[in-house]
Amino acid sequence: MRDLQSIQGIIDAALGKWGVEQVGTFVKLSEQWQEIAGEQWAKHAKPVLLRQAVLTVETSAAAASTLRYSVGDLLRALDAELGEGTVTEVRIRLVGIGRPSG
Repeated sequence: MRDLQSIQGIIDAALGKWGVEQVGTFVKLSEQWQEIAGEQWAKHAKPVLLRQAVLTVETSAAAASTLRYSVGDLLRALDAELGEGTVTEVRIRLVGIGRPSG
């Protein structure tokens, strides 16, 4: 297990140099999104990027306005599960505006 942790540290450091940090945290967040974020967020949004403590999620235009009102709740849930300050901001990106949803 110790070897895996040191390898993860090396990978995170290397990716951090290219601006893609917190890989392990993002993988955990993606895999456990429903449990961490709760039903409302899991049903209407998906995490797509975690960079410099900013989480970007994709959602539809119809769901975006409702989700904006509950960003505080999501941040508290993220603090509880991932550690305080791991995510300090949530950005909502709309699906279907010049981007594939895949």
